[in-house]
Amino acid sequence: MFAFLAGGGAAPSAAEFLARPHPAPLWFEPALTPAAAPGPAPLALAMFTAPRGWASGDAVAILFGDAATRPGGVRDGLAATLLAEDTGVLEVGAVPDGAADEAHALQLARLFGALRALRRDQGAGPVVVAIGYGAGEDAVLAAAVEAVAALHLGADGPRFAAAIAIGPVAARFTAGTPPPPAERWRERVPLLCAALAPVTGDPGGIACTAALLGGEVMAAR
Repeated sequence: MFAFLAGGGAAPSAAEFLARPHPAPLWFEPALTPAAAPGPAPLALAMFTAPRGWASGDAVAILFGDAATRPGGVRDGLAATLLAEDTGVLEVGAVPDGAADEAHALQLARLFGALRALRRDQGAGPVVVAIGYGAGEDAVLAAAVEAVAALHLGADGPRFAAAIAIGPVAARFTAGTPPPPAERWRERVPLLCAALAPVTGDPGGIACTAALLGGEVMAAR
């Protein structure tokens, strides 16, 4: 289904090309904290890809990591898997430059700004998952914490349903704010975790499911 991610092979027909998901730009304003310097933050650019049939109110995953990622690596594997599961994908650069504290604060601002734009402007539903890799690992886990989210988006702002950090040794998983009951989150989590298992290295998605439903940070073994 996603052979177009691999290089080589015959050129696609016009019908095949039009049937593929194509990324579209999404501009957003980073969600700064009240302690940040006054004035609007510069707009940031992300790329949104919707699978065929995706509609307003459907799920989205934010892929948050190094902008320069080798083809066929973690980012491509995640995107292909999520699109096959009818989940929209928003790719956001993690901006690793600068001092550690400064970079972490900017990463959180970008994550929450992207979340706000997805819900407000793109029509994403309440199931939005943050998935970090490379420079974005620690930020996505922090973004799932309620106190951090409230600082950036206020008490009534949107929240991440879960966060997954894919590191060089093991993946880590943590729950965010559970979506409304109508989203059937408890039924959907095991399916999501199992689908991502080949990328996260979590056999059967067991650690992922336990963390996302149990509320503790867990690592794949």
